[in-house]
Amino acid sequence: MRPSRRNAPAATSPNKLIIWLPVGFVLLAALAAYTAVASNAITNAALGFEEVGYLIKAWWYITGAVMPFSATDAAPTLPLFPFSLGALQTQIGLTAPAARIAMVLIGLLNAVLLYSLCRKLTANSLASAAAVLIFIGSPATAYSFTVVSPIALTSLLVISALWLLVFSVGRPKVWRSVAMGLILTAIMMLNIDMALPALFLLIVFMAAVGSARWVHGAIAIAVIAMIIGVCVFALPDQFSVFLLHHPIIAPLLDLAGLGQMTPAVTNFNMSRIAEDAFEGVLLPYNGTLLLCALIIPLTLRGPRVFWVVPIYLFAALAAIVVFRVPGCEACVATAPSQVSAVGALGAAMTLAFLSRLVRQKNLASTPVMIGGVFFALALNTFAPTLAMRDDLISFPAEMLKQPRPGAEQEDIATLMRFIGQSVPPGSEPILLMHQLPALPYAVHMAGRRFATLSIQPLASLANVSASLTGARRESASAAIERSGGWTAETLRRWVERDYELILWQEGAVAIEPATATLLEANFEAAATTQYRGSTLTLYKRKS
Repeated sequence: MRPSRRNAPAATSPNKLIIWLPVGFVLLAALAAYTAVASNAITNAALGFEEVGYLIKAWWYITGAVMPFSATDAAPTLPLFPFSLGALQTQIGLTAPAARIAMVLIGLLNAVLLYSLCRKLTANSLASAAAVLIFIGSPATAYSFTVVSPIALTSLLVISALWLLVFSVGRPKVWRSVAMGLILTAIMMLNIDMALPALFLLIVFMAAVGSARWVHGAIAIAVIAMIIGVCVFALPDQFSVFLLHHPIIAPLLDLAGLGQMTPAVTNFNMSRIAEDAFEGVLLPYNGTLLLCALIIPLTLRGPRVFWVVPIYLFAALAAIVVFRVPGCEACVATAPSQVSAVGALGAAMTLAFLSRLVRQKNLASTPVMIGGVFFALALNTFAPTLAMRDDLISFPAEMLKQPRPGAEQEDIATLMRFIGQSVPPGSEPILLMHQLPALPYAVHMAGRRFATLSIQPLASLANVSASLTGARRESASAAIERSGGWTAETLRRWVERDYELILWQEGAVAIEPATATLLEANFEAAATTQYRGSTLTLYKRKS
């Protein structure tokens, strides 16, 4: 009797094995490259002020210790990511390594979603795997997805918006338009420099849905307006001021003669923008940009609709550079990772078209695709050696160099013990005057209180014009303090009567003679320690 086919073991198709072997190889290479950079960054990347600020504010926001846009947190930091991170901290703990691991996992989720999107659009598994490799395998993206920041989450939302856009092409649905409005609002609420890229996505979405574009665009806009309206109603004072300085709203108000342009526009420095565009975007992502841009010559006689991908990518990167430059000099190289998935999507399309062209000539397409993506990845990896700025040379390799790699957390633990032994639990808030990102983090981890301004005090130091005197000078100082800043007069008042404990880094802040006299008269040095070559002194008010 012949054996039943139903009971016979299924044989592996040789053709399927040949197809999936290179796909598996490329995906494993992507995972290996991503893991190598991410694991190194988790252990060796030095803490930065932006990262520490997110870690501390996340816990304060979620526990209610500090409210965003309030008198205790006047600095305009968008609160969506800190609230999200705070909720996560209740599960994983407060440490920087734990938060970095969480960011890495969000990055992997980016890769999974990107692969499925590329597979949907190209029907080419190898091209989709190549997109994942050029995406998370690039050192700049892998590093950006490790540090504690909204970048990995923003990128995930951008890919989600692309998914909605693809499914909405010619098939508009009300729920999809509502979902697009929610996603775009979340993107804008995570990072202010993503305002214009989110607006560009909305325009592409409206173009994609077809004849009902205005109706569905209006639905998405209504959702965005409703959420922003709720935020303004809940926090009318600070949030309204923040919105008036938004990169989209401020220029419009200025053109209407109703306001002043945002600092990102008024401080327009073409040479600085060109430098950041070259060293912070072109060098770390040049291979991705090249593969994405090749879709244009490949489709000159074909479906030019695919041109929207490189056009959107370059427009989004231009907007990020222009609006990111004034706010954070050290963040220009990491910010483009928010939209680097778009470049990877364009790379997948390019490789899929190349594959088809090569097969039409009866040649093997697999070596072309694998060779192309590894060449582009090599460009992304080694081109940053050409950068002139020290912090961007071989980015992100420079970010991972420390005098003693992996030892920062050990040094912070020592600093925590010093603070725990020197500052009694439940004591008055400490005034921190320093230039060390690890200091507020150590104080926070030791469970001691301090003002949000002390996270990065020198960033909010402002000078009042010497021409202002009397009541006008006091009014100017008060306005600076309401916006989250401080002046020499503010420091004098803090020393004279507001703080009982001051933790001071020697040489960090230039102090006026009158303030130095007050410090000497009212405080005594209670304890001193060293942190990585810096002297820290704890001053207690004399009884």
